[in-house]
Amino acid sequence: MKSLVKSFAVAVVLALPAQQSLAGGGPQVTDSFGGGGFRWEGNGGLLFRFAAVEQDGKIFVCGAYTRRGASNSRALSREAMRQAEVTVGGQRIMRDLRFFTAASNGNWSTSLVGVETTCRSSGVAAAGVQLRDVRVEMREGRYRVRR
Repeated sequence: MKSLVKSFAVAVVLALPAQQSLAGGGPQVTDSFGGGGFRWEGNGGLLFRFAAVEQDGKIFVCGAYTRRGASNSRALSREAMRQAEVTVGGQRIMRDLRFFTAASNGNWSTSLVGVETTCRSSGVAAAGVQLRDVRVEMREGRYRVRR
């Protein structure tokens, strides 16, 4: 079992041209994307970047993540992403962020800048929601993965 040492999330609003669709893949990560990460006890960690996007009147979340560490870091990172949630004003609007693009750990040094994201609709109407209030929440504590 490994423990999460630190987690955080910062929101970002990404404006896409009205004609740009998210169907063929999401936007590339830029310095303006929000994100966060943590280190596992001992060795390794997880880094993620995301953006909230309005399309067709709905809130979409686009993101990517990478990991580094021991051989079990892949399973630990996937479990952390499975348990992650997207919230607005403390209300969960989406869970299980394993759809984020899983980038190679060579992207750690660039903080994922340039990596193409994967997007998914939250199903929540964007009307009345400030996209800058969208947060990614990572569960703190121990993660257990089966071998």
